[in-house]
Amino acid sequence: MWFQVFLLSISIFIDGSAGTQILPYLPFMINSFDIVKSKADIGTYAGWVLGCFFIAQIFSSYLYGDLADKVGRKPIIIFGNFFRALTTLFFGFALNFPWLIIWRSLMGLLSGSIGINKAMMSEICDDQHLSRCMSFIASSWHAGGIIGSIIGGYTAEPNVKKGSLFDRYPYLLPNFIAFCVSMVGLLLVFFFLKETLTNKRSLCKGKKTKKNKNQNKKMKKKTNGNSFDESSEIEQLMDSKNDLDIQENFTTTKSSPENIEMTEFGSTNRNENENKNENEIKNENENKNENEKENENKNKNENENENKDKNENENEKIKNDDFNQETNFYIFLKQNKYVFTIIFLYGLIGIIFLFFDMIIPLLTILPPNEGGVNFTTRDIGAGNLVSSISFILFQVLVYPYITKKVTTLNIYRYCALLSALLIALFPLISKLYNYGRAAYFTFFLIIMSLRSCLASSSFTSIFILVNKSGPNWALSRINGIGQVVVAITRAIGPTLGGNILTWGLTNGKKYPLNYHFSFYINSLISISAFLLSLTVPKKLNKIFSKK
Repeated sequence: MWFQVFLLSISIFIDGSAGTQILPYLPFMINSFDIVKSKADIGTYAGWVLGCFFIAQIFSSYLYGDLADKVGRKPIIIFGNFFRALTTLFFGFALNFPWLIIWRSLMGLLSGSIGINKAMMSEICDDQHLSRCMSFIASSWHAGGIIGSIIGGYTAEPNVKKGSLFDRYPYLLPNFIAFCVSMVGLLLVFFFLKETLTNKRSLCKGKKTKKNKNQNKKMKKKTNGNSFDESSEIEQLMDSKNDLDIQENFTTTKSSPENIEMTEFGSTNRNENENKNENEIKNENENKNENEKENENKNKNENENENKDKNENENEKIKNDDFNQETNFYIFLKQNKYVFTIIFLYGLIGIIFLFFDMIIPLLTILPPNEGGVNFTTRDIGAGNLVSSISFILFQVLVYPYITKKVTTLNIYRYCALLSALLIALFPLISKLYNYGRAAYFTFFLIIMSLRSCLASSSFTSIFILVNKSGPNWALSRINGIGQVVVAITRAIGPTLGGNILTWGLTNGKKYPLNYHFSFYINSLISISAFLLSLTVPKKLNKIFSKK
């Protein structure tokens, strides 16, 4: 089990590293295109780049979930990871803003494996290990975030010879490294990950058809063999009957001298009778052989028709199974509306932290009089690195202990409230600028570490709640719907965050409608997630628990 968990973690790691490595250098990449009038406008463009990824996922996430429930989890995971790696590489070749949008959109459209990974993880693990296994999903993502932050923060805009490949494409190197890391992980998944879906439609159809063909051949052989044996037995019985009749005729006659005439007369009659009997027997045998051949042909035709009917019925049954499964899924959703509440909570937690991660680099690169602290790509990369390390340590050392004391649903609620407070405090970083770099950079690292602990608990809890909300046969589609919803909210998040921050920086208004305003909007979203979580039934953990 644990090796399979490790392989799924590798798959999630690929998504994490490829997705986060652009964050440290994205503002600088956009600024290099000479399309912004001032740094305050970068947020709007960055919001579109990050948002288009999730807009594309809106159209593909459920499709991948539906396919994974029919053809298997592994093929969809391999497909998604491969194209995620490929589009990451091409992203580094973009030299203008439209190509950034194109490659980022294709990345979102073609990489739909994250929801399948979560469904597969819940199938591998039992209830006893589910919390720990789900924590590996979030930990793997942030382990990818560590590598991604290092790659993006320290390899963008390398000092290379003029005219070289990386001089002409200054942001290609981090994307190329992320591509190589992704391909290594993809090979491990391809060769060693085991499929967990056993009732695959296409494979079942093929197996059933092949099995029927073998059964048909056996039936034909068996039928032909039986008809041959029966005809030979009939012939033997008829021959023995003829012998008995002849013997009786001989024993009933007498050979005394007194009856010579009668004997001769009887012998002639007997010869005539024998000839008649032989002819009759031959005719009977010929008629029986013809009847047997006709019966054999009828049996063959009947068997062939039966086999055709069976194959047609099985094909119809497979189609009906697909139809019934879809119908049952919609009935299940209609009867269990709390599933939509949990999925929407997933979407809210997605927008909260992406909104926050989006506006942090946009604000911190600005000068202190505009709310920032003049951060570089390396400063932002270092903050993301510390954040990711904190995330993993919290997942491994603290979260398993918390789950023994607090229910999964309550963990989500507490994290939503604490996140609202933390987000509202972040804009105070510019007030510490006059106290020196040590003061504001330490504050930045503390906020980022606490943010990671809250994100760790929130995402792991919602992953567990989503995968506890339905039966195994519906998990990929539930996760697919979850990915669609979280894609919508994440598409809104960066665009909304970037535009609100830009508005706050350029409107000339005072507190709280200045740069603080975007952080307060984010805090309100977090509070709304807490309020909505109060409507989820407390006994959710017992509904679809595994034995």
